[in-house]
Amino acid sequence: MDVPPVLYNLVFGESVLNDATAIVLFRTLEEFYETPLSWGTIPLIFWRFFVIATGSIVIGKREYTLLAKLQLSMQLDLFSLVAGGDPSMQAAAVGVCGLPIVPCN
Repeated sequence: MDVPPVLYNLVFGESVLNDATAIVLFRTLEEFYETPLSWGTIPLIFWRFFVIATGSIVIGKREYTLLAKLQLSMQLDLFSLVAGGDPSMQAAAVGVCGLPIVPCN
């Protein structure tokens, strides 16, 4: 199928964002599964969702910025670096795991 690269990237990016949102929402609700729902827990749920999503984005941006700089300075293939230095492991280690940090998987 021959589609323009811009269209492919838009559709791919939208599907990755949807998947990331679903993963972050699932992890957030999983943490509060056994907590009784009240007016006090609703802001906590929103806050935890925000923390997980923001943490994933920050870690991903940092890692891919470093990889891009390394690629430019050493003339390396970025995709082989991403596969070898998986930033999702770092995100999982600090408790913020979401798909925005793993766009190549």
